[in-house]
Amino acid sequence: MPRTITYTIAEEIFKIAPSEIKKFVETELKFAALSMEGRSKQLGFSRFKNRTGRLRQSIAGRFIKGDDFSVVLSAGGHSGGKDVFYAKYIEYGTKRNGKRAITPRLFLSRSRDEELKTLKPNLDKGIAKILMGKKNG
Repeated sequence: MPRTITYTIAEEIFKIAPSEIKKFVETELKFAALSMEGRSKQLGFSRFKNRTGRLRQSIAGRFIKGDDFSVVLSAGGHSGGKDVFYAKYIEYGTKRNGKRAITPRLFLSRSRDEELKTLKPNLDKGIAKILMGKKNG
């Protein structure tokens, strides 16, 4: 049954909504960062051999809060020592004499794409619930 929203109720919802929406989006993006990191580290998903574990340890999903929110998924940072410089070669592959030397694994790109499939619908549903006056997205 459709819910009737009077002007007074709508006014109250729109006073609360910006902060509720901001909290909801922040929570969803933090979850997305951790989800992408975990997915990228899974052996079946990443498709690269992991002899030392340094590349897998260097994968990080981070939520950044500034004027806007953003999520960063990266690999190749410090991992118990020097930078893992070869992370970009595993992600994008290499060519030698016009032939593929290392096949791209796209473990970060594929993880991002997988997360986007569920993130947008989750955000849409949660924001709609907040705007309809339901608590906690």
